[in-house]
Amino acid sequence: MKLLKLALGAAIALSATAATAQDQRVYDLGPVVAVSHVKVEPGQLNAYMSNLNSLWRKGLEDAKRRGEVLDYGVYQNMAPGSNDADLMLVITYKNAAVMDTSLDELDRRTTAMQGSVGAAQQATVARGKLRTLMGSQLLRELKFK
Repeated sequence: MKLLKLALGAAIALSATAATAQDQRVYDLGPVVAVSHVKVEPGQLNAYMSNLNSLWRKGLEDAKRRGEVLDYGVYQNMAPGSNDADLMLVITYKNAAVMDTSLDELDRRTTAMQGSVGAAQQATVARGKLRTLMGSQLLRELKFK
């Protein structure tokens, strides 16, 4: 009887340990990656890249200085099909929280970089003539502990 009680106690202890191990996460939340899929209009790659190299890049460098953006890049699809994006614009944010910026703060930053919100809107319209946005993804890295 004593041996049975000991075995039962050991089984209960082992099952509690297993349940605790299952409850513990083996990962942490990592950076957030935004991927925009872009189809560049025929003959407009250089113009579009020049456009990105100005305000888009300037804004991301500013965000890197603030510690909100870890990295960014433009990736060319080496073998696109007729309905595929030509480029992927990839931005790695520190976390999801840095993407939650007030409209007043966004307007302040836009005005500092482009002179006014209206000028920024005009630049967006002009950029739209160079490309078509095909879609986007917002991904969060799950980092193993």
